Amino acid sequence: MIRWFAGHPTAGNLLLILMLAMGLFAAPNLTRETFPDYLPPEVSITIEYRGATAADVEEAICQRLGEALQRVDYMKEISCTARDNQAQTIASMSPEGDMGRFLDDIRTETEALTDLPEEAEDPIIRELYRTNLVAAIAVYGPMSFAHLETYTNQLQDRLFAMEGVADVIPVGLSQRQWHIEVSRDLLRQYSLGVRDIARAISSQNLDMPLGNIETDSQDIQLRFVDERRSLQALAKLPVVGGEAGAVLTLGDLATITEAHEREEERVEFNGQRAIVLEVHKNRHDDALRVMDSLQTFVDEEKARRAGTVELEITQDMTSIVKDRLQMLVANGITGLLLVGLVMALFFRPRLAFWALFGLPAAFAGAFVMMVLTGLSLNMITLVALLMAIGIVMDDSVVITDNIAQRAAEGCSPLEAAVTGTQEILPGVLSSFLTTVAVFIPLAFLAGELGSVLEVLPVVLIAALAASLIEAFWILPHHLRNGLGKKREKAPSRFRSAFDSGFEKVREKVGQLADSAIRFRYGVLAAMLLTILGSVGLMAGGHVRMEAMPEIDGDVLEARVLMPQGTPLHQTQAITNRITEAMQRLNEEYAPEQPGRQALVRNIQTRFNQHAGAGEKGAHVATVMADLLTAEIRTVDLVTLTDRWYQEIGEIPGLIALNIQEPGFGPAGVPIEVRLQGTDLDELKAAARYLSEEVASYNGTFNVLDDLRPGKPQRILTLNDSALPLGLNTAEVASQIRTGLLGDIVDTVQIGDQHIEILVRQASAERNTRQFLEDTVITTAKGQMVPLREVATIAGALRNSGGSGMGRLR
Repeated sequence: MIRWFAGHPTAGNLLLILMLAMGLFAAPNLTRETFPDYLPPEVSITIEYRGATAADVEEAICQRLGEALQRVDYMKEISCTARDNQAQTIASMSPEGDMGRFLDDIRTETEALTDLPEEAEDPIIRELYRTNLVAAIAVYGPMSFAHLETYTNQLQDRLFAMEGVADVIPVGLSQRQWHIEVSRDLLRQYSLGVRDIARAISSQNLDMPLGNIETDSQDIQLRFVDERRSLQALAKLPVVGGEAGAVLTLGDLATITEAHEREEERVEFNGQRAIVLEVHKNRHDDALRVMDSLQTFVDEEKARRAGTVELEITQDMTSIVKDRLQMLVANGITGLLLVGLVMALFFRPRLAFWALFGLPAAFAGAFVMMVLTGLSLNMITLVALLMAIGIVMDDSVVITDNIAQRAAEGCSPLEAAVTGTQEILPGVLSSFLTTVAVFIPLAFLAGELGSVLEVLPVVLIAALAASLIEAFWILPHHLRNGLGKKREKAPSRFRSAFDSGFEKVREKVGQLADSAIRFRYGVLAAMLLTILGSVGLMAGGHVRMEAMPEIDGDVLEARVLMPQGTPLHQTQAITNRITEAMQRLNEEYAPEQPGRQALVRNIQTRFNQHAGAGEKGAHVATVMADLLTAEIRTVDLVTLTDRWYQEIGEIPGLIALNIQEPGFGPAGVPIEVRLQGTDLDELKAAARYLSEEVASYNGTFNVLDDLRPGKPQRILTLNDSALPLGLNTAEVASQIRTGLLGDIVDTVQIGDQHIEILVRQASAERNTRQFLEDTVITTAKGQMVPLREVATIAGALRNSGGSGMGRLR
C-alpha cells in the first residue's frame, strides 16, 4: 500500500482532500462546553413543611420517604437532608437503570404515601442536571421593585424563546403575596379569630363557573365573579354583617400590603437591588452559541431601553472554554510555524511544507470521530488535541528525515520515499501502540472522574490514527515529488555556517555518548538515584496528587454562615463589610492589570444562599466577585483569597466564612466524611472533634460540618380543661399556627403574576416574646379563652434539634 500510494499520481492527494473535507464538515457540528457530561443520574424530591424544625422534618418526612423509595428498582443511594421548613431527598440511580422509568417509579411511590403531615405541601419531583448554566443576566435600575419584577418576567419569556435556551431561573425573587394582617385586640371586639377572617376571604373572594343555560336559540354560560384583583378592591371585601345591615369590610379589620414570601430572598448587584436571571442550556447544545446569542440580546435590550434599566452579564461559564479554544488555535499555529522553520533548516522548504500536513489531518480525523461518538469540544478533549500536536509532529519529522537520508544516499525519489517509510514504520507503529496502551485504560475508569477522562483516549487515539494514515499513505507521495532533481549550486553563507555549527554540536553529542558508554555503571547509578529521588518526592508529599488540576476561574465567592435566627439586617451588615473589602482590593490591584483595567468587574450579593452549608434563611449569604479573566489578570486566586481574608478581618458571632471558587468540574469537595448515628449531641461532638483534627493538618481549610444547633424552642401541651370547651389539640395548634405562619386562603392571577393571599396576625403582636401570653383561642361557640387556660407552655427554652440533619440509605 505504501508503494502504491507513493507512486500513484492522485491517490494521496485525493485521500488528503477527503480527510480535510470530512474534518471541515464535522467541526461546525461539534458542541462546545466546559466539561463532558459527567454528572450522575439523580432525582430530587423537595417537600415544604412550613414551621417545622429539622428534627420534625427528619422524623415526619425523611424517614417515611426513605422507606418508600427503597422499593424502587435500580436505586443506588437515598440521601435526605432535613432543614427547617423543608426536606430535600436525592435519589441516585444505578448506571444500568433507565431514567424515565426510574423517575416514574419515584413519583408513584411518593404519591402513594398517605402518612405525611397534612400541613406539608405537595412533593416537587424533578430530574437533576438536565441543563447546564451558561451565564446569568443581572437586571437592575432606577425603578420600583414591582416594576423591575414585571420587566424581568417579560425578559424571561423572551429568553425562553431564544434557540438553545432550556431554562431561565430567576434569583432574588420569591412568591409575590398580599399580606392581610389582623390585630388581636380588634378581633376581640367582634369575637373573631384569625381563622374566621381566613374563612371569610376564602368564601367571599370567588371566581367560579356555574354551568350553562341551554335555551332553544343558544347556550348561555353562567359564571359567578366576585374576585378582588387589587389591594383596594380586596379592602372593600365584606367580612362581617350585622342584623341591622351594618357591614365590616376587610379594610376595617386588617392592614393589607403587598410583599414577597421571603424577605431574605434578595440579590444586590454593585450595591443596587437586582433580579438575576440564570440562563441554562440543554446538555447537548453549544454553550458558546448560546452565549453569543445572549450577548447580542443584552446589547440590543440595553440600546432599546436607553439607560432606563441596566443589564449586565455575570457568571459567564463559557469564558474558560473560549480561552482554551483560543489557546488550541494559537498553539497549533505556533507549532506549525516552529516545526516548519526548524525543518527548513535541515531539509528543503518543500519537504518541510508537506510534513506540516500531518497536524491538520490528525485534527480532521479527531473531529470526525468526535461527531460520530457524540463527543464535544471541552476542557478534556482540548487537552487531548494539544497532546496530539507534539506526538504527530514527531512522527512527521522522523519519516521526513529518513526519506531525505535515503535520497541523499542516491536512491530514486520513489525508492527513497518507499524505503524510508518502510524502515520507520515499525518504530512509528510501536510508538502509536505504546501510546494506546498507556491511555486506553482511562476509557474504563468508573465514577464521575471516569466519565470525564474517558473521552481523552478516544480523541487522542483518533488523532494519532489519522496522522498514521497521513504519514504512511499521503506523506511519502508528497515527499517523493518534493525530492525531484535538485540543481547543483553553491550553498549560501548561512547554510554553510549552520551546517558547520550543527556538525560540531553533533560531534559533541557523540563524544558525550561515548563517555556515557565508558562510564556506564556511573550513568546507571545516576539514573537509579534520580528514580529513587522521584519516588521519594512523591512519597514525602512534595509532589501533590489531585483528581483534577487547579484551574483559575473568573469568579470568587465569600460564603457567610451565621447562627440560626440571625436577622437579615445583621447579615447585610456583614456582607457590606465583605463587599467593601473586595472594593479596596480592586483599588489596590487595578493599577497592576493590563491597561490599568479594574480587577473586579461586578460584585453580587445573594442572601438566602450558601452552597457549602446547604441551608437557606436570613442567616446565610454569598458574595460573588466577577474578576478579570484569568488569561490576562496578574494576580492568582490563591493570593486574592488570602488578601480578601486579611481585609475582612475578624467578624464577631460568625460561624464560618469560606472564600473559594464556585464548584467547577467533577472534583467536588476534596475531603468529605460522613458520620452516622441516632444521638444528635453525640454526632455534634464527634463532628466538632473531627473538624478540629482535620483543620490542624497543613493545607486544609474551609472545614465545615452541616449539623448545627437549631432555634430555641418552647413546647406546648393541651390541658384537660380544654376538652369541656370543645377544644382539641388540632384546633388549638391550628389557631396558633394560623396566627404565626398564616394561611394562604386564595390565589389571584393578574396578567403574568401569580399572587397568593396570606392571612395572619399583625407583625407587632406575633414577633414578640409576649405572643404566647397574649394569645387567645376561640371556641366553637365564639368564646375567647386565654391560651394558658387550655395549654401548658414549657417554661424553659429547648433546642429545636439541628439544622441540616441528613439521613442516608
